[in-house]
Amino acid sequence: MGLLCLIFALLVWPVIFAGAQGTSEAWDQLRYHEAVIHTMVQQWPHLDLVNYESATTPGYHLLLSLVARFVSDSSMLLQFVNSLFSLALLLAVFIHVRRHLGPWHGLALVTPLLASSYFLGGAIWLTTDNAGWLPVALALGGSAMLTPTAGRVARWGLYCTLAVLVRQIQLWAMAPVGLAALLMSPLAGKLPRLLHRPQAGPGSWREFLLPLPLVVAPLIVVAIFARLWGGLVPPACAAPHASGINPAMIPLTLALCGMHGVFFLPAFLSGVRRRGAADVLMWGALVIAIVAALIIPTTYDLDAGRFGGLWDVTRHLPTIGHCSVLFPPAAVVGALVLVWAGRAVFAAGHGRAATFLLLSMLGWLLAQMFNAEAWQRYCEPIVLIELIWMAALAMAPAGQGAPSPFRGWWIGPLLLGLVQLALSGAVLYYDAWQSVLR
Repeated sequence: MGLLCLIFALLVWPVIFAGAQGTSEAWDQLRYHEAVIHTMVQQWPHLDLVNYESATTPGYHLLLSLVARFVSDSSMLLQFVNSLFSLALLLAVFIHVRRHLGPWHGLALVTPLLASSYFLGGAIWLTTDNAGWLPVALALGGSAMLTPTAGRVARWGLYCTLAVLVRQIQLWAMAPVGLAALLMSPLAGKLPRLLHRPQAGPGSWREFLLPLPLVVAPLIVVAIFARLWGGLVPPACAAPHASGINPAMIPLTLALCGMHGVFFLPAFLSGVRRRGAADVLMWGALVIAIVAALIIPTTYDLDAGRFGGLWDVTRHLPTIGHCSVLFPPAAVVGALVLVWAGRAVFAAGHGRAATFLLLSMLGWLLAQMFNAEAWQRYCEPIVLIELIWMAALAMAPAGQGAPSPFRGWWIGPLLLGLVQLALSGAVLYYDAWQSVLR
């Protein structure tokens, strides 16, 4: 863990202390987040939580405004505090991996997230992205991979509340926590057996009801802000973010699962029984991926919220009608990766965790589609976190009947981390250091 913290510090803090700018995250900091923070400092203690220029709930800005008011309003200090949220997110993902694997394999697994330009950009400059993912990772990782108890479910509900105070769209994380709570009730017996708590007796209504207020608290928080705003987004940002559903998130997410997931295939294919041409689940996933990539527009379109990341790549590739040739094959690979990942985790004896993680990804996708902007920065963290955790579960067999893991499986994630670092150098660090040297 110490080495992981050191690598993070070397990648993030020199850029902060150099005062580097020049990236889209730096522009967001200057144009939106830092301005909102300074406005809150000036308004203190009579804060306007309706008319501010951020598309998110105000928890992140409120916390940093306290730092700015009572410690220092230095941009460097605010960025340093912001980076601690990202470090905590990285450690939260790593700790759940280390529960199943050793520290060195865990380090190899988390390098794709650590080196992601979106993770690093959110760690260096003021954005709500990583701060919003931190409580989600704590809630989702716990509910998926730990045995639910009243105390744990209450804690996970609190994490979800913190998540929606930073980004209201993270309300979807309430679903796995609610399901974990349901597993402690007498209704658990009516749920599929694979979801049952390991080595746990029959649930009770008392055990279910005790943490329930914290489980439903995120919904109450979002409802209060929706009433204040007159919608799900603050009025100043309603036009770009709340102008309709954007289904382009579906092919984008599948494509990212494919492009990142191929590096995890040694973990997912190790010991999993092949099912041949009669594999209904695999063919169904392929059909869904192909249909989504062909019907939903996947060309670069600034007005439709399709720009940045892979969308910029499509500008240099052929298109057929409203579809880029990049997305159908990438989406197909992504669908296969998710099927094989789920089966690998089931085969390793962690069926409950696989169900929670895959259903949670679906819940996140349905929620994210309500944002009119289909940006890769919204997708990449959850895709990487889920791939990392499923690979860790697949490589940690529970029971004698589970398949033996392939010994060199960790090379793929480590290689992806190096690829991510090279991309971060090209799209993030080059511009950042150029702004310092100019």
